[in-house]
Amino acid sequence: MRTVFKNATVLNEQFEWELTDLIFSDRIELVGKTDEDGIDLKGAKVIPGLYDQHTHGGVGVDMNDGKGYEAYRDYLYENGITHFLPTLVTASKEEYLRVMDYLKDRAEFGVNQEGPYITHEKAGAHSHDQIRTADAKEFTDIFSAAEGKIRLMTVAPQPENIPFIREATKLGVRVSLGHTTANYDETMAGIEAGGSILTHTFNAMPPLNHRDPGPIGASVDAGIFCEVISDGVHLHPSVVRMLYKMLGSDKMVLISDSMAATGYADGEYLLGELKITVKDSIARTQDGALAGSTTNLRKMVQNAIAFGIPETEAIKMATLTPARASGLDAEIGSIAVGKRADLVIVDDALNVQQVYINGEAWNQ
Repeated sequence: MRTVFKNATVLNEQFEWELTDLIFSDRIELVGKTDEDGIDLKGAKVIPGLYDQHTHGGVGVDMNDGKGYEAYRDYLYENGITHFLPTLVTASKEEYLRVMDYLKDRAEFGVNQEGPYITHEKAGAHSHDQIRTADAKEFTDIFSAAEGKIRLMTVAPQPENIPFIREATKLGVRVSLGHTTANYDETMAGIEAGGSILTHTFNAMPPLNHRDPGPIGASVDAGIFCEVISDGVHLHPSVVRMLYKMLGSDKMVLISDSMAATGYADGEYLLGELKITVKDSIARTQDGALAGSTTNLRKMVQNAIAFGIPETEAIKMATLTPARASGLDAEIGSIAVGKRADLVIVDDALNVQQVYINGEAWNQ
């Protein structure tokens, strides 16, 4: 179906608001004025569909369960999140094989495998029983079960894991560095081996210290992408602002790191095989570690704006920047001719009015 929007306030390819017209079918055909008749949006805002590269689930669905994908996807669509990578926590090889078999035909843009090659000291909400040193043969088997659809993977850049980072990168996997005790030099070695993203910056890693800058200092120096959870729990708003000033919108990636309680009430949930308690919308393991967020990506964008980041920059951090981080920017992430027509009409507070997936109005 071919659609013409008239008088739309479009967040254009340069991530500037532009009052113009928009023509699309499954792909965007025109961003500019046209004489064709169409739907008059009367100045309503149109943004690219949001893209969450790091989400473990929501509305009762845990991605490690290997079920409920469509229910969670629909929840994301309702919130203007038109693309996501279902993200798995540390598990046994057998569990990974089972879940990859489930996801390989569902996860259109791929899967994010967080672990199991991480450190016990910075396990966070990952099962200690399943954490292990990188095993190239094991991963090749899992990668094959996923039919090559593992797009992102978190690996701790400990010295023993560096050869694996090189091999995973050769397979086309974007390696994110995290859940680590690595110092500055060890993290730099991981970056030189192919690591191109820092997993949920500041969380599950040594802090930024003026004499030992650790993974954060190395990542900023090297100019890699850095994930940021802007829920006000994982990072103080001042730290979110600081990261924006250091990284800019080209390298700062907003993520949700959401878990099954997202969109639901406080209570008891599972994240992989771990029992999680959610109280006052904060998810924690039984030993008190933060266990992901209960906030979806659209709310993360709204929070970032409330924390002081300019609106267009915050939206870019949840659209084009993650698309670039995971190698999808030729298809998604901005409103540009030739890209997929995954669009969201929003009000001034970024509340969703209508969602278009591949040019079709969703849920109408």
